[in-house]
Amino acid sequence: MTTHQLQNEKEIIINWINELEDSVLISKIKSLMNSSDKCLLSDQQKEAVNKGLLDIENGNVHSHESVMLETRKRFPHLFKR
Repeated sequence: MTTHQLQNEKEIIINWINELEDSVLISKIKSLMNSSDKCLLSDQQKEAVNKGLLDIENGNVHSHESVMLETRKRFPHLFKR
């Protein structure tokens, strides 16, 4: 992205923020601004990812095919489109 394109994108974002009336969204933007952590995952999400990686290390994995078969059995309505 060129410097000119970057400046243009920033102006678009600034104008959009100026028009915002949603306090929840403004709070989320402020939270992003104040975040020194590059990872935006919640602690619960990080814990789930770490648990999944540990399962992989321990060989506790299933094939895609077996997961899809079980999913179709449990949730057949999701496959009827």
